[in-house]
Amino acid sequence: MRSLLSNLRVRFLLLVLAALLPALVLLIVSANEQRDQAVDAAQEDAARLASLAAADQQRLIAGTRQLLVVLALLPEVQTDSPACDGLLADLLAQFPLYANLGVISPDGTLVCSAVAPPGPVNLADREYFQGAVQTMDFSVGQYQTGRVTGKPVLNCGYPVVDEAGNLTGVVYASIDLATLGQFAAQANLSEGVILTVFDRDGTVLVRQPNEASLVGQTLVGTPVVDQMLSEGTGVTEGSENGASYLYAFSPLGGEGAGTAYLSIAVPKSQVTARAEQAFSDNLTRLGLVVLVVLVAAWVGGDLLVRRNTEANKHLVRRIYDAFNSGGVDLLDEAVAVEFEDHDPMPNQASGLAGLKQAVGFFRAAFPDGEMEVDEMLADGDKVIARITLRGTQSGEFFGLPPSGKVVTAEGIELYRIANGKITEGWSRFAPPMSENEDEGYTPAV
Repeated sequence: MRSLLSNLRVRFLLLVLAALLPALVLLIVSANEQRDQAVDAAQEDAARLASLAAADQQRLIAGTRQLLVVLALLPEVQTDSPACDGLLADLLAQFPLYANLGVISPDGTLVCSAVAPPGPVNLADREYFQGAVQTMDFSVGQYQTGRVTGKPVLNCGYPVVDEAGNLTGVVYASIDLATLGQFAAQANLSEGVILTVFDRDGTVLVRQPNEASLVGQTLVGTPVVDQMLSEGTGVTEGSENGASYLYAFSPLGGEGAGTAYLSIAVPKSQVTARAEQAFSDNLTRLGLVVLVVLVAAWVGGDLLVRRNTEANKHLVRRIYDAFNSGGVDLLDEAVAVEFEDHDPMPNQASGLAGLKQAVGFFRAAFPDGEMEVDEMLADGDKVIARITLRGTQSGEFFGLPPSGKVVTAEGIELYRIANGKITEGWSRFAPPMSENEDEGYTPAV
């Protein structure tokens, strides 16, 4: 052994092996960390999507309330006119987010329906009907299979009253849970990702991609579903059809809505594939120089991304500077001439000229108006800003007459940047609220 160790070649080989061993350990540790980080990031993304889907349902419920308030005032609805069925059928064609629209008499009998019922139908046992009758206000029922449509729906009801304030019926709308499939398409879910909606008993209401054999089946007893029903919101790991998945789940609906849950399952192999491939590649490139180069490239790329995102944020801030000051010339350096506004103001022109016009509309409506940036996030070529609009409404704004009151509105705006210019914009604002010193904030309409 001593003579063997005295051999220079052997000692050199041992030295190389000793030098490579830490690198090998580092690669293994790094690969494990990358896998863990990928799993954490995937679960965070899935949880964010589940929360967005839940928020989308809340928005839809709020819009349903507005629709039902209007329907309850229609003469055809109030008088149980023979034209009621046709009217609601025409409206249903204009609102594909709903599975049905109908009117229920005070005793629970369905008297008007956009979708022809299979026969006499009584809905007195439905929670949304009972809630509308008892509270004389908007009511949300449970997520369930519709008695008229046979589809998984969320029903909402609103009382219909005569001039004396007496209840004459309940108008209702069935939110089609298939709209969650549209949400999945809009969210560009990766291949293999599964979106499922469960009712409060663990029964499958919606499955995307569609698996008809599971719809209507209860999955109570499976670890993931039991955890979901117990905790409501969270992330976990589990298996399905012999494959490992990362799950994120969240309750659907807003305050007063019936309990249901949305689950998003991401194949774990899909999440960790990149980390596994990186580990496999690095095993063939053991060496300190290669590792240093990879680290340097990673750090350099990270710094470049940070510089780009900060530059993009600066461009977007120029838009709010223009709205706050009225100086539309500020937009010339930040916004492309062919700028596309996906949510323009009424009568707004297209392009950069239209955005400048929007600044004028805003300053005319709110001479002292300000758009305060509460938060701004940048990722790649997109910037998201959370905004609070505040000002005295002295002119008409989005159809709202001048109120002379200080109003506020919170909103989310998204911008896309290309070639150093803002090329597209999306905007969503909550209805303006007026400030009242004694009662807090009240609707400005």
